[in-house]
Order: sequence, then C-alpha cells, then structure tokens
Amino acid sequence: MDIRLNEDNLILESAVDEIVSCLYRQDESEGFDKLQNLLPAIENTIENYLLASNDDRSVVSERINSILFQLLSAMEKRDIIVMADILKYELISCLKY
Repeated sequence: MDIRLNEDNLILESAVDEIVSCLYRQDESEGFDKLQNLLPAIENTIENYLLASNDDRSVVSERINSILFQLLSAMEKRDIIVMADILKYELISCLKY
C-alpha cells in the first residue's frame, strides 16, 4: 500500500481514539464536535480505501455502509457507548489497509 494511505489511516485512528475517549467519559458534546470535524477525513479515507483495495468494491462498500448505518442509528438513540464501540472496533478495523 501507498505510504500516504497508511499515514492517513494512522491519523484517522488517532482522531477516532480521541473521540472514543470523549464518549467513554460521557463527554457527549466534545465527542460529537470532534466527530463532526472528522467526518470529511473519514469520507476521504473511505474513498482512498476503496480505490486502493484489492477486495470487491461492492462488498467493501456494503460493509462500510452497514457500519455507518449502525453508527447513525446509535447517534439517533444517543447511545454514546455503542457509538464509541462502532468507531473503535468496527469502522477502524474495516478501514485498515
């Protein structure tokens, strides 16, 4: 993989760790603010991942969409612990190249 993609992934993982930390501390406001600020980077990482992935794009896209739907559902329910778990254990692991 491209070194730049790995660097982007590490930056994203670090930022997600900060968000997860806020959510686990029940600092919902800060966690939501950080997540909102990170959304463009998440979108960019997803696009780069899809371009660089050797996997079937439709399968990868479906998996990412499923994770994002779960995240949105948890956000709507204001279930910040589930949000943190989805970000940390599902989204980041799915986007590792």
